[in-house]
Parts: sequence; structure tokens; C-alpha cells
Amino acid sequence: MPTYDLIGDIHGHANELKLLLEKLGYTPKGKSFVNPSRTAIFIGDYIDRGLQIKETLEIVRSMVDSGNALAIMGNHEFNAICYHLPDGKGGFLRKHTGMNAKNHQTTLNSFSQTEWDEWIKWLMRLPITLELPEFNVVHACWDKKMIDFLDPWLSQRELPYEFFRLTSIPKSKEMIATEILLKGPELPLISKYIDIEGNERDKVRFKWWIDPIGKPLKDISISVSDQAKAHNEFQFEYPIPSHISNTWDIKKPVFFGHYWLEGDPIWNSEYACCLDYSVAKNGKLVAYSIDSKKFTCVDSHY
Repeated sequence: MPTYDLIGDIHGHANELKLLLEKLGYTPKGKSFVNPSRTAIFIGDYIDRGLQIKETLEIVRSMVDSGNALAIMGNHEFNAICYHLPDGKGGFLRKHTGMNAKNHQTTLNSFSQTEWDEWIKWLMRLPITLELPEFNVVHACWDKKMIDFLDPWLSQRELPYEFFRLTSIPKSKEMIATEILLKGPELPLISKYIDIEGNERDKVRFKWWIDPIGKPLKDISISVSDQAKAHNEFQFEYPIPSHISNTWDIKKPVFFGHYWLEGDPIWNSEYACCLDYSVAKNGKLVAYSIDSKKFTCVDSHY
């Protein structure tokens, strides 16, 4: 039986990925890395931000194709697919304006149009969740109700155009479910704040993996600066709504990424482990090995 090494958000940092794989005992072979007794699991967000996006995708795909890895979709892959697919009205499922264009340009600069057309086809074949006997894997949030709702789509070998069309309709059930799985649940705010990337937001991500009963929003919010909390003091001091409590019933460990954590990697709760430690923001690329119960890290090199 193979054992697994789960690897967090890479965001085009292929050098760090190669170093991490070697530390984990994988050997370079062409564009791939191999280990006869281990399997890597990549938890999404291979593209955008970094400058080695093409090489990152080539490593991930070659390892998947050779049976040395499994890979799921992150929100950046999902966004890229929707940015690419036409909406039938002269535009695209994800608009080519403002923050969308800015966030995606580094990826587009890495490929010719023909090359990117082929990569989009591969990205559309990535599953959104993995459910293994010992643990579950998702990019942002394991919500069984949302997974069950999307199961007719998720059980297909390749996500079809119609799935992406439905998930691009504002406030559709498909959009809500997909955004929870790939981007995490959010709470609305009365006033806007500026996030750690300089984007204006009117919703805040929170630590869905802990019981929030009796806790103020400031204690469970994610990626919100102290300055933003002070500017919106009333909202962040106020206890979060009671209907948020006990929404997620986690029966076995869940591994995920997405949340730009800092410091040394830890288990976030008894059953939840985030592996995104901001390699694209001078942080770490992190892996967790199931057999040794050990975190392995490589510091960002730029």
C-alpha cells in the first residue's frame, strides 16, 4: 500500500516544489518525480502569482500521469477555466476586467494560446474533492452537504461546460456550493475592508473547522489585518451568528489549503489540517506525510 505526502498551494513556485519533493524522497525522472512506495497529493492552486507556472503544471501533470501523484482543483484553476470559457453572449464566464485580469495575467504570459487551450482541457479533468479511506482532501472547505449536492457533476470523469456555466450564475445553488468547497465559506460585513493583497472586500473568510460558539469574529476571521479589524471594530468584536455553529460534521481528517497561513505548520483542530503557508508571499511550501505524521517545509526563495 502506498503512503501519501500531501502538498499545499504551489502558485508557480516550481523550484520550491522540486526541493520539497526531493526532501520527501522523490527522485527526478524527466519532468516528473518518482517514488515506488509513496504518492503525492497536490491540493490545488498550481498557477498564478509565481513565475514558474508552466514548470509547476508540467511536474504536477507528469506525476499524475505516471501514477506518482493525485491532484485536485483549486480556486485559481477553477477561475482560470471560467476566465477561458465563453459565456455565449460575446464574453466569458469570468469577466476579463479589473482584479480578475490582474490576478491571472502571470499565468497567461506563461503560455501561447494553443498551449493554454490544451492545459485548460487538463484542468477541467481535475476532481474537486478526494475521499480516501483514511482522510479527505479539498482545496478550501469540506462541506458534505455541498459535496452531495454537486455529486452528479463531481462523479463525472471531466467537469463539463454546463457545470462551469451554472457555477457562474450569481447566487445559483451550484455557485454557492462550489465557492464553499473551493474558496471557503464567508460572512458578510456591514462595511468593506482591504485584505492582505490590497483588494476591497465586503465578506470575510473564517475558520470553519472550529466551533465558533461564543467567539467574536476577530478570533475566527482569516487574512484580515489588525488595521482592518480596528477600522471595523464593531463588526469584528460582535459574536458571529449562531446558525454558523456546527455546520460541518467532520468524521475523519481533512487536508486543505487556500488560507495563506503564517508561521510553522500545525494541525488546526483534531480533524483539520491546512497546508497553505504562503509560499507565494515569502512563506513556506508545506507537505504532510501520513505515515510519519510529519510536516516537511521549504522556504520561499523569492
